[in-house]
Amino acid sequence: MNNPSPTRNDLNAKILKFSNEIEFIRTESEAIKNELIVALKQNNETKFIGWAEQTQEMLLHTEQVVDVLRHDFTNFLNAMENDSFDYQQLDKHFGLLTADIVKLSTLLVLQKITLAKF
Repeated sequence: MNNPSPTRNDLNAKILKFSNEIEFIRTESEAIKNELIVALKQNNETKFIGWAEQTQEMLLHTEQVVDVLRHDFTNFLNAMENDSFDYQQLDKHFGLLTADIVKLSTLLVLQKITLAKF
C-alpha cells in the first residue's frame, strides 16, 4: 500500500517539531559546555582532562551540525514556497536530517551522563 504524499501542512509540522529539537540540542550543548568549565576547575585528573578535550571537540562539531541543519530547514521553507516542488522528495530528504538530529541528541545525552560521573 502506498503512503499518501505529504502535504505542506505535514511538512510544516515536521519542520516546526525538529526546529524545536535543534534548539533543544543547541541549548543542551551550551549547558554541557558550562558544566564542563566548572568541572575542569574542580578536576585536574589526566583522564578527565583528556575526556574534556574530546567533549569540547564534539560540542564544537555539534554547533557546526546545528548550523547546517538550521540552514537546511530554511531551505526547506523556501523550497515549499515553490508550488511545483516535489513534497515527497522533500519528505525523504527531511527523514535523513531527522536521523542527524537523533544522533546529536543521543551524543549529548551520553556526554551529559559521562560528565555527571566525574
